[in-house]
Amino acid sequence: MAQQEDQERTAGAALTEAKMEGYLEKLAEKGCAPGTLTLYRTNIEKFLQWLNGTPLDPGSATRWRDHLLALGRMPRTVNLQLSPINGLLAHLKLWDYQAPTLLCLEEDAQPELRREEYLRLLAAAKARGNRRVYLAVKVFACLGLNVHELPLLTVEAAVPLADGPPRSLPRCLQRELEEYIQDMGIPAGPVFITRSGKPMSRTSVTTAIQHLAKSAGVEPEKCNPRCLRKLYLATLQGFQRQVTQLVEQAHNSLVEQEQAVVGWSVGQAGPWHGKGSL
Repeated sequence: MAQQEDQERTAGAALTEAKMEGYLEKLAEKGCAPGTLTLYRTNIEKFLQWLNGTPLDPGSATRWRDHLLALGRMPRTVNLQLSPINGLLAHLKLWDYQAPTLLCLEEDAQPELRREEYLRLLAAAKARGNRRVYLAVKVFACLGLNVHELPLLTVEAAVPLADGPPRSLPRCLQRELEEYIQDMGIPAGPVFITRSGKPMSRTSVTTAIQHLAKSAGVEPEKCNPRCLRKLYLATLQGFQRQVTQLVEQAHNSLVEQEQAVVGWSVGQAGPWHGKGSL
């Protein structure tokens, strides 16, 4: 009965920033990380803008999900953006208003970005004097970030740890980021922000990188955070193969050295102690 009353109070009402803040405050009380709260706020604000003051109904979240798909977002990305919306609806006791998540298929069918193409993207951003895009390209390729992790790269935490193993920040990139933060006067929070101080959206980041395609001479479908991350992973895998080969070569060299000292040379005669003897 109480649940029905809560639904009747909330259903048909506009979703407001006050309700969003109430939800985020609850998450903060439960120990939710500041970076995660920032991502949740960004995604909920986008949902609010899309609603444009229209009342909630049981299909609102599902239509938002389908809208994101129509924009060309991958299912995994859509699910990540949908998660805080469903969480907010649960907070408001509107469970029937939640949208089903999407089945995520293998998303590895991205074109291969060669390292020389990545360097051309950096050179194009540098030639344009676009320091923010230059650093964004470098961050995705050098840290292997997913695009939704970019707001977690903050003045306070230089290396986001949302997904996967910890990543070390190359010293040269750290110096560039520190100089950028100082020159831009960013006191705290995400490093990659808009002129109004809000974290850059995934769409704006991808669009900014794709604008480099023509001047860099790189196919537009390769100019996105996912391809840059794939380059990072492929580079690490290449290093790992080289390390494995070096280890095998070192072991073989050790065996050869031992052979030279105590080995039984080919063709060397010796006593035979009979079958079964050691």
